[in-house]
Amino acid sequence: MDALPFLTEINLNLLLKIPVLVLVFLYVIFSLILFNKVRSLGRMVFISHINITILLDIVAFIHFALSVSLFFISLVIL
Repeated sequence: MDALPFLTEINLNLLLKIPVLVLVFLYVIFSLILFNKVRSLGRMVFISHINITILLDIVAFIHFALSVSLFFISLVIL
């Protein structure tokens, strides 16, 4: 009967926080993959306007930086 208090004290907040953090972490991994693909395709594909390639790199980096900041903010809040 000593194991039953463990089963009755299930913390619902913890059951919600862990999957949310895992999903946000998977989103960070996705944005890192996207950032690397944009950089590599920008090097492989020749675009007549080099400014477009630089702009795409900047947008991909901003997306990655925002996803990392989202992860750290969710760690603080949750």
